[in-house]
Amino acid sequence: MKKNRIILLCCFLMIAGLVLGKCAIDKFYNKNTERFITEADAGKAIALLFFSNEECRANQNDYFGSGEDKQWYEDYINMLITGKPEITFFKPDHRRMNSVFTYKELNELLKELGMESINSISGNHKLNDAVKRTDWYDIYEAIVQKHPEVTDVNKCQLTIAGIGETVVTDLGNYEYSGADITSCMDTRVDAYVRGQVIITLGEIVDKCVVYNNVWIEESHDEKVKVFFCGQSRELGVKGYHGDYHDAVADVVIENHVITGISVKADRISGKVLEISDNTVEIESFGTLEITDDFRVYNITSGVRDDTKNSILVGYSAQTFIVADGKICCAVIDKKVEADNIRVLISDNGFEDIFHDTVSFTCTTGYTILYGNNMENKAAGEIIEVDKSSPYLAEGRMKITPEENGKVQLLSIERGYGNPAYRGTVEISNTSPSGMMIVNELSLEEYLYAVVPSEMPVSYGVEALKVQAVCARSYAYRHLLSNSCSEYGAHVDDSTRYQVYNNSEETPESIEAVDETYGEVMTYDGETVLAYFFSTSCGVTTTSAIWGGEGLPYIRGKILNVNGEFPDLTDESRFDEFIRSDADTFDRDFAWYRWNCHMTYDEITESVDRTLQSIYSASPECVLTLNSEGEYVSVPIGSVGTVERLLTGERLEGGVMNELIICGTDATVKVKRELNIRKVLNPYGIDINKKDGSVADSMSMLPSAYFVVDDVEDGVVLRGGGYGHGAGMSQNAVKKMSETMSFTEILHFFYTGVEINGIYKTE
Repeated sequence: MKKNRIILLCCFLMIAGLVLGKCAIDKFYNKNTERFITEADAGKAIALLFFSNEECRANQNDYFGSGEDKQWYEDYINMLITGKPEITFFKPDHRRMNSVFTYKELNELLKELGMESINSISGNHKLNDAVKRTDWYDIYEAIVQKHPEVTDVNKCQLTIAGIGETVVTDLGNYEYSGADITSCMDTRVDAYVRGQVIITLGEIVDKCVVYNNVWIEESHDEKVKVFFCGQSRELGVKGYHGDYHDAVADVVIENHVITGISVKADRISGKVLEISDNTVEIESFGTLEITDDFRVYNITSGVRDDTKNSILVGYSAQTFIVADGKICCAVIDKKVEADNIRVLISDNGFEDIFHDTVSFTCTTGYTILYGNNMENKAAGEIIEVDKSSPYLAEGRMKITPEENGKVQLLSIERGYGNPAYRGTVEISNTSPSGMMIVNELSLEEYLYAVVPSEMPVSYGVEALKVQAVCARSYAYRHLLSNSCSEYGAHVDDSTRYQVYNNSEETPESIEAVDETYGEVMTYDGETVLAYFFSTSCGVTTTSAIWGGEGLPYIRGKILNVNGEFPDLTDESRFDEFIRSDADTFDRDFAWYRWNCHMTYDEITESVDRTLQSIYSASPECVLTLNSEGEYVSVPIGSVGTVERLLTGERLEGGVMNELIICGTDATVKVKRELNIRKVLNPYGIDINKKDGSVADSMSMLPSAYFVVDDVEDGVVLRGGGYGHGAGMSQNAVKKMSETMSFTEILHFFYTGVEINGIYKTE
């Protein structure tokens, strides 16, 4: 009995010792959180070895039962418990997760991972020793090497410039959670990352770092306030170097103190003509290279980081900082009142933006500026240029007509003949593919020739006002987003943006633009993307047709005044609707209803011709059915002989978002309305419209609002509408304008928008 008591006492003391030892280790760890890792840190690292951060976050399993008090590590541990391969070492225990990770626990984990003894990986350690962060980095390296199939985990070095909600580094911002890494601030450190998530950090490689192109806000009392990587910091200076403010400099930091400042004083400014990945063309300065560490600061209201895309072509709203003949920084110091637009002019048929030859004249006298030279020309004098022309020896020429003149491009044909352009015309020779033509003019004058090209002027001024506000909103949004900056423009003149100058401006189009001068639609203070299309099938849909959740102001509508918007996502309801002649605003137009008979041979030919290009452009939109019954994205160019078409998901308004094509060799699911319209290419096949007329030269279906009727040799597609179906139906506007004002029509189509002016008023 006495012997048993002694044994029990010894066991108790041993357990107590272990517990106290563990507590002592944890207490020591809590005071040295930058040096050691927890089990949660280890769990996160192992989870990110096998799964992406997105997969871990999307996992719905909750073994911790934490509810609203969920801890940062739970998603990773939940994934390890339920994922493949299943890791049984980690348990849903908060106390264990927050405890120091010991070499004993590490040894257990490594055995489950099929690793050798830790002694051969990181040297001899006592089992109860806490694993240092730097040792864990080396061990993790061995684990990664043990799994060569893992390709998404990468080793790199990061210069850590900020630690907050994200870790700011020289390679971008990273998500991080786990052990304290404050000691790594302003150092260069070894790291393992997956995507934009830091898995673990290792040894500090360098405690002295150089931050290039830092914005210096001000200096005082031997302190310098700098802005870099989205944050302002005030740092001491070793050996005060003088007063600095509103300057760009390379800054050396060691032990959180500035030890060197090299100010970059050379500045230039001018109108930006073109921006590429590694160059900027500036009027009067030519084309200059951009450094690899190029940065953009916006100081128009405080100071903030900005992107190269915020440097608007056609404007001089920034100062460029130059060092060693290259642009290293752009400082946006002026707010732009964007009243001019630069339009890239396409060739005949709007097929290409490059031109082999350009022939032009002018309705008035005009000047040609090229390099430092200027020539005056008489009205009607014709000039023809190609890439070898002396006018393009400096890369660019500019044609400016006298007051009220227009430049006429004789080498281009449009709907009304050789088009004539207000403003100036530039011809550039900067691309090896051919010459480019850019027309720069006021935004309002641009709309004079957009409105009649997008909507018949016979629809009346009130309808044209609707088109004017939509077109202005659409153009202004693209202008500010620098959509064609690599070509020195904001938009082009084709349906890729909105058609410009295919129809000549008219008194009606000018009146509609002038009476809506400067008016755009805004939502939450931001100019909307005012999508529009030709003809509806009686309903519209959400902008989710292009992916994502969709814009809040582009929603499905029933196009009449009193009707309720039906749920047409249901196949049977949509089938009934599309076969009816519902009383909506578009009802009297030819494209309101249409049908098309396609044989399986014709469908097979179309699929073989288009499927590979659709997959190449959007691999996530072409999914192939595998042997496990799952649709996966794999390269594919044919399904064999098409045997059947099935409809999949429909979005608001019934627009088809998934088409399933069953063939002898494969079954594929094609997603998104535009891809569905393209894969069923009906060129040469009759499409019968509601009014009895026929179209037989279309390269894609009129819309994705259709149902599939099986017939003996193929299918009959019964559909309605022309265009993507999101936003405003132009033909509906004609009918609506008989009883509604242009503002009422805009509010009907665009939910929750306001109509505001974009220009300053005195």
